[in-house]
Amino acid sequence: MHKLIYNKANRIIVHSEEMRKSLISMGIDASKITVIPHGAKIPHLLFKKRNKITFLGAPVEDKGAFVLFEALKILKEKGEKIRVHFYGIYSELEKESADVRAKELGVRDCVFWGGRLSEDEFDRKLQESMLTFAVYTKPVSGSSILTRAMANATPVIGTNIGGMPEYSKNFSILIPPNDPKALADAISKLMKDPDLRKELGNVARKHALEVSWDVIARRNLSVYLDVLKH
Repeated sequence: MHKLIYNKANRIIVHSEEMRKSLISMGIDASKITVIPHGAKIPHLLFKKRNKITFLGAPVEDKGAFVLFEALKILKEKGEKIRVHFYGIYSELEKESADVRAKELGVRDCVFWGGRLSEDEFDRKLQESMLTFAVYTKPVSGSSILTRAMANATPVIGTNIGGMPEYSKNFSILIPPNDPKALADAISKLMKDPDLRKELGNVARKHALEVSWDVIARRNLSVYLDVLKH
């Protein structure tokens, strides 16, 4: 069914080469597929003091929240107590489920529930972050969290699945999914190396300019105009 629907389209825009390959494997005509990544708003850098670790998004298993709790437990047992600020649009049920898991693992004191943010607050929190996460447990085509972090010069720990390696390039630390030890090691590494955090953030910001919404809008428009010509 998906093949029939996709092949009726004049053109298909996807967010990663990984997604393009997936569609081709389904029998979709490769000539119809164009890869255009997620875009990002490029905010002014406020040069705020970076003193938080943030998790942006729903605290659910697919987004890696439960693996993060396990990593926090590993760090806490090593004497490296880390507190993570959770922000995003999530239901009370999702929060309660995550809270239960954090308590079971003995890391409830490592979690701060910050709730929903406005767009401007989202950017400010990222600019207060020493690092943030895109630790998906299942493949995704790309990540708006990652591009937002890039735009705010915030280092990211992500998972090496789906389209993430394409987006991350050389400004993120990538780890296997569902690997709390690797995640704990990556957190510890970044926390102990402020120069590395600054370097990754600067590189991320430069790359974000290549995927600003202005750039991405022009690339999308060129596809639309090309379709109209034929």
